[in-house]
Amino acid sequence: MDESQQAVKRFVPVGHTFKAFPRHFRQQSAGLMAAALVREAVADDILTTEGDGVRLGLCVKVFAYPEDLVSVWVMLAVKWRGLEQ
Repeated sequence: MDESQQAVKRFVPVGHTFKAFPRHFRQQSAGLMAAALVREAVADDILTTEGDGVRLGLCVKVFAYPEDLVSVWVMLAVKWRGLEQ
């Protein structure tokens, strides 16, 4: 099991669900990235999650390269205990 899976297992209690959505961008405009994310069905699902103990997460990693190139990784995440439980 890799390190990220172990971290998720430590963070998510028994009986809860975890969902994450990574997205890569080659530019660094926060507005353009946000607009692209809200058009994604998975991101919308994460942002509108309902249940007990809903916790949202956002992680952003930016890698700068020569010639003003960037690689930006954005991950939206949610953990919750569903309403049906």
